[in-house]
Formats: sequence, C-alpha cells, structure tokens
Amino acid sequence: MRFQEFSRFTIRPHLFENKQQYKQIMDTMVNNDIIDQNEAQETLNEVRTRLKRADRIIWWLRWFRIKETGQVIEVKIEKIRREWEFNQPSLAASSPEDEEEVRQKILQLENLYKKITKKDYDYYVNNSIAINDFRIEFNIQELKTHWAAMFEQSPQVNQVEWSADLSPSDLYIRLKKAEEEWREKQAEELEPEPNDQIIIDYGKYAWVKLDREYCELEGRAMGHCGNTGTPQEGDRILSFRTKVDGGKQRPHLTFILDKNGFLGEMKGRGNDKPSEKYHPYIIDLLKKDFVKGIKGGGYMPENNFDLSDLDEQTREELVEQKPELGSSYDMIKAGKTEEFYKKLESELDAFDLASLQLDTENNRVIFDRENSPADLYGVRELDSNNLIKRISGLFNGETDIRDIYDYPRELVYDKLEDVADDLYERLSEDEQQTLREFVKKNYEDIDPDESSIEEIISEVDEIETAFRNAVMTGIESGDLDQIADSFNDWLEESGITRNSQRDTYEISAPADDVSKAIHNRALEESDDLDDIIRQFLDIEEFEEPYNGWSGDFDMDAATERLVDELSSEGVT
Repeated sequence: MRFQEFSRFTIRPHLFENKQQYKQIMDTMVNNDIIDQNEAQETLNEVRTRLKRADRIIWWLRWFRIKETGQVIEVKIEKIRREWEFNQPSLAASSPEDEEEVRQKILQLENLYKKITKKDYDYYVNNSIAINDFRIEFNIQELKTHWAAMFEQSPQVNQVEWSADLSPSDLYIRLKKAEEEWREKQAEELEPEPNDQIIIDYGKYAWVKLDREYCELEGRAMGHCGNTGTPQEGDRILSFRTKVDGGKQRPHLTFILDKNGFLGEMKGRGNDKPSEKYHPYIIDLLKKDFVKGIKGGGYMPENNFDLSDLDEQTREELVEQKPELGSSYDMIKAGKTEEFYKKLESELDAFDLASLQLDTENNRVIFDRENSPADLYGVRELDSNNLIKRISGLFNGETDIRDIYDYPRELVYDKLEDVADDLYERLSEDEQQTLREFVKKNYEDIDPDESSIEEIISEVDEIETAFRNAVMTGIESGDLDQIADSFNDWLEESGITRNSQRDTYEISAPADDVSKAIHNRALEESDDLDDIIRQFLDIEEFEEPYNGWSGDFDMDAATERLVDELSSEGVT
C-alpha cells in the first residue's frame, strides 16, 4: 500500500483495550474500602464482557466510581454529623474546637472522594440526576439484556463513541437515536432456513418455529435482539409471519418458547406489545399442546402479550379450557394442585432474580437468603444497615461489642466499686488465700488480712487489672444479652427467620399468597417485583435505644473472667 493510501486511515485508540486503566480505576476504590476485591473483579469482568470496547468500558467505570464512591462517602459524612449533633445536648456549649474537628473529618472524606474520582465532592452532590440516570439506564442488567445485543446487531449503535465528556443522559439520547435509525433501516423480509417449521398455516400467514435459541435475522427484521441477549438452553423462537413473493417471509410477532414449553418474551416489532389484530392468531398458538403455559419476563416485560390484553370473556373461556395458560393462582382455583408449583416456579423465573426460590416442602417462596440479615432484600436499603451488619457480626465473630460501644473508663471503675466485694466472695477459699499470699509476698507495705479488697485493688496493679477486665466482661456480657434480645425481636417483627441448618437468614411468604399477589399484579399490568414482595414485608429500621443498651451485669461471666485474669497475671 502506498503511503498516500495508508495515510487516509485514521487510528481510533478508543477501540483498543486498556486493561491497565481499567485496573487503576477499580484499584482506587478497592484500596480505599469503597468496594471489595471480589466485587471489583466481578463487575469488571461483566462490564468488559458486555461493553467490549475501551471507550465504553472506561466511560462506564468512571461513572460507576463516581456513584459508588459518592454513596460510601455520603454515608460516612452523615454518620459524623449525626454523632456530633447527638452529643450536643450533653455539652454546655459547643466549643470552636469541637466544630472544627468535625469540619476536618468531613473535609478529609471530601478530599478522599476527590483523590479517588478526580472530582470535587460537590460534583457528586450537584449531579444526583446524572448519577441516577446512570443507575437506571446503564446498570448491569440493562447492559446484559439490551445494550450488549444492540452493539452486536446495530452498526449505528455500535458506532456511537462513548466520549468522556458525555453525561449519562446525553449518551443515552445518542444511543437511542442510533437505535431508532437502525430499526428504521432493518429489512423486514427474511429467507426461511431449511430447518424452519410451519406449525400453524393460515395460507397467507403462518406461525413458524425456528429450530434455534436465537436468531439475529429475526432480530434485525423485527427491531429487537432476536433473543441474542440472554438465550437459554432449549429456547426456540416462534415467529408469526406473512408469506411474501419469492418464498420470503415478513415477521410480525416473536415469541420465545423455553425447553419446558413455557412462553417467555412475546413481543411485536421493536419490542412493542403485540397489536390487538393479532390476538386470534395468538389464541390459536396458545391452544397448542406443546404450549404448557406463560411465564413472561425478559426485556421490557410490560410489553409482552398477556392474557389480560384479551377481553374478559375471551380470557375466561381460554383459561377455563386450558387452566395452565392462566396464572398459578388460576390453577389453584381450577384444582390443578399438582401442576401449581411448576407454574409458580416459571412465574418466579420470569423475574430473573437469583435469590427467589420455591420451597415446595414448606409451601413457601423464599424472597432472599443471605449469610447476614444486613444483606437481605429490603434490609440493604435501610439507613440502619451498617448497624445491623455490626450487630449480626457480634453473633458470628466478625465484630466485637467494642465496635459498637466504646465504654468510658469511668463507667468501668464505678461498676468495679459496686461489685468488687461480690466478685471477691465468689472466688473459692483457696483462690482467696492464694491472692492474699501473693500480696504478702510482693507488697510488704500492704497487710491483706487487714485491708479490704477495694484497698488491695487500688494498690496492687496485677489485681486491679484482673478485676477491671472482669468487670468489663460482666458489663459487655450483660449488654450483649440485651442487644441479642432486641435484635431477635426486630428479626421476628420483620419476618426474618434464621435457617439453623444452612446457618443463613431468610425472608419468605406462603406460596399461595405469593401466587395470588402475582396474579393480581398481572391483572393490574404491573411486573414490579418490589410491589409484589413488599406486600409481605414489614421491615422497619433497627434502632439503638436513645441512651444505648444497658443490660444487667453478668456476675457469672465476670467471675469466670476474674479467675482467668488472676491466673494469667500470676496472682493465683
């Protein structure tokens, strides 16, 4: 190639991978405890798989860093302010030094945000709309179910450059415009494949079964992904088509039939809801024996065909003739209890939420199951989530009670004055005798036989340390019991149960009730999983008492610790 010809080619660096830059972006968050290493690696792997190109990946990671870092810093700043405000009533007047100390702590966090994101913290505060646009339009699920397929299918979408200066809304507008251009240019007429099978023939029209899990040609002709986004093993495409001249076919509807015979996505052109004029043909398909039911789901599930799209009389007649086409709740009413769980499971699968599980043995739907209640659905969003995480950590050894309370020295010594005699009396006669002998041997100016235990504690360092640590244990143990009672009450009131066999926490509801809720939501044309689940949840904030937890002093725990401490100090 001559130089003049070669020089016409433009090198486009945004197309090439920059793994070092990806790692640098994620490492700044990991190294500053914004996210952990596993989450960073999983996120990066997922984003690289879906976005594929450097400009897209870097743009996404930068906004992800802005959002995640801002959320963590915001929580920490709010905690500092709340603690400072909480302590004000106990002060006669706040000194300038107190306020300055708070300002410095907040400034350190704001500087940390700038260090990580290369932007002032005010940028996060003043760009909440842009950050929310990113969360909605470019979350992992959207990348997986929509944009990844668009990059493969649409040259127009694939050519959009994800410039660093684009806000999420500006980028979204460009991508949607490119997508619309692509849809308008798609050829609507297809050449049938050799293995395509006509399953219902109307002469001019036909339902055609495509013997493959996804079809790019179907997707291009219909202006959707053709099930290339998230194909499942055993999926087959059912396409309603017009026969045109030359043996070609023009598709109008695309339905996905899974390996168990359930219909998932059921869309018209451009992922729109199928037009009413196609309802007679859809009804004929639903009556076929190989169609075992409807589960819906997929991308834009609200645009799937649904039985509620039919007039009431037609729907009731169809469900009466074939109950499995209705909801799992319809099957209960029809007395088909043996097939109920399979139908309910398909309805739950449509929500594409891994945490949803059907426990047929106990007739319950498990909405979520986690090792810590702080990670449960409906708890993660609570303002008190961090407190819940620390409290639950007390019971699995991940945290210490002093991560919750910093006991003042005065409190411990006041309690020591109250219980010193009782603790001493709980020692055996041999232990008391050994203690006195230790004092006589090592402290000649103290006569243990003439001195009270309080006087001995105040003069003998080893004994003072042992009694002080014992009292600390007694206080902590008593408080821990009260915290446990309070926490268990909150778990019970919130409907959270502990599975002792799995050593996990669960939120669940009766399967029949969940089935009815899904059925009612379908009639209301709502696929909002939150609305369905929250009917069964009554999770409120877990709050520390105003004056903190203060349990009964645990004399047994204190005595046991005292014996150990006296031994370790060489007293007994």
